[in-house]
Amino acid sequence: QGLFVLAISSFETMLADNYQYFIRNVPGAFDFKSVPLQKDSLLDAATPAELIEEQVERHVVALSYERFTVFFGKVTKALGISQPDFGTDLLDRIIEAKETKNLLLHNNLRVNSIYIEKAGPAARAREAGGTLSLTRDYVDARLHDLGTLASEVMDRLRQTYANYTRLRALRELWSYLFTSPV
Repeated sequence: QGLFVLAISSFETMLADNYQYFIRNVPGAFDFKSVPLQKDSLLDAATPAELIEEQVERHVVALSYERFTVFFGKVTKALGISQPDFGTDLLDRIIEAKETKNLLLHNNLRVNSIYIEKAGPAARAREAGGTLSLTRDYVDARLHDLGTLASEVMDRLRQTYANYTRLRALRELWSYLFTSPV
């Protein structure tokens, strides 16, 4: 059970951390129009950068509580990568695993209406009251699904941003400023 919770939580955290890191460094990828500013935030921030940092963090935390499809869609859109074409089966299984994790943490694996509503087409129970099992085969299969999706996201990030290195930036800056190759 611990490994299962750790794996799902680590995957969610990996996506959220990458998203937060990216929008910190590429603020243009962040939709500032949808961010409500609070009076305390404005008064407590010493610099505009601190204000932006706090709003980005609030946004990422709020987004992580959204449905996985919404969260994953916003992350891939902001990162400028396309969503993997696995069909919906893989994402459905990951959504169900995320809801199983929540059920394990909050209801001792007893099926409730929240699980039924959120688990989607891959739900392992359709009626409240029963108890889900957490077998080794199930955990192994979900770990494989998480690994598949994480690998695909990493590959897409590498393909998209392989040329975004400090060395390349310095060379382009040099070429822009000077005509001599030395």
